Amino acid sequence: MSIANKLIKFLFALIACFSLIACNQNISEVKNITSQNVNSYENVESIYEIYVPICDANEVLKIEEVMLPEKLNGMNMSCSKIYNESNVIVVLYTESPNIVIHEIGMYNFETDRYKKLINIDKNMDFEICTSNDNYMIVKLSEDDWRTCQLYYYNFTKMDLVKFFSYTVDTNTNALYFQSENNILLIDDKVYFDDFYMDTNGKIRVNLYEYTIEEQKLITLFEDAQNPMLYNGNVASFRKNSEGKFKDIVSNDNIVLINTRDLKDIVANENGFYCIENKETNHTTKTTLFQITDMIKNKPVLSTYSSIANLRSNNRFVAWVNYYDEKPYIYDTEKEQLVLFSDVSSGINNFCFSDDLGVLINTKDSKNRFYLFKSR
Repeated sequence: MSIANKLIKFLFALIACFSLIACNQNISEVKNITSQNVNSYENVESIYEIYVPICDANEVLKIEEVMLPEKLNGMNMSCSKIYNESNVIVVLYTESPNIVIHEIGMYNFETDRYKKLINIDKNMDFEICTSNDNYMIVKLSEDDWRTCQLYYYNFTKMDLVKFFSYTVDTNTNALYFQSENNILLIDDKVYFDDFYMDTNGKIRVNLYEYTIEEQKLITLFEDAQNPMLYNGNVASFRKNSEGKFKDIVSNDNIVLINTRDLKDIVANENGFYCIENKETNHTTKTTLFQITDMIKNKPVLSTYSSIANLRSNNRFVAWVNYYDEKPYIYDTEKEQLVLFSDVSSGINNFCFSDDLGVLINTKDSKNRFYLFKSR
């Protein structure tokens, strides 16, 4: 993995350079689509075909533009996650000319104060997986992701503690599988999966629960992966009758939904939402992506432009658009799209923390940051 890609994996401000979802799409073949709605936004030119009502963000959200410095302590700064209404988790890096990440820290945009949290060694790779008020979960690797460990950072004690090492193939001294599956943090419990080889030489995956305060690790389920929080409970992918990981099953073993071939998926208390590849035109090399409410089997929007990186909190679902467009999020409670009409078209990325959200709007290489929450 190149140094540049290591940074892009974590820095939302540079996300336009990198997509987790491959899309063989020629920019010249991307065309605008007119939204077809029955409200005041009918016939607004957009990269989206929209199938649900639209409301203006100012009707349902309190929105505040926040100013974040481009540089801090002589280093470049990029926002990574929202912590609370006045603090964001940031990454400090330099370019000389290669990108070198130096530290993870907390920046208070109300007081303009910064606190270093984790020092990143020059040859270390990292991923900020998830966080809450008390803890941050981080993946670290010192050998270009051949091996990997999970750590938790305690915001109160300000210490970084390793609690799990992913299983390594003894023949190759590398991970059996470099997973991008979700890591879930609920209070002080961490849910994650790990791939391994059983005694018959078959690659398997288990779902684990680690309790930080008790320093206790248990195997929650065998043959389960990609934990998600749905309606206050942990759900995960399990094998269907054909032995494929297509069923989403609750912790009390109730099959919640049978899935298709998905590009991305998130869950909240109202349902499961995915990006799926509806069709690919091999002649024009264009792909139609669709965001779908899976439980209702209801399309939200579709586009021939590349979208990826679904994120959610308990009410809203957001994604990254890689071609200039106004920012939208999906209100899963009211089943409507929310349009940030006062924000310029651009590349839009979002991050959530409980009821808070941050919109990072990138236009002509300039970033603007908007903090929002429900009214």
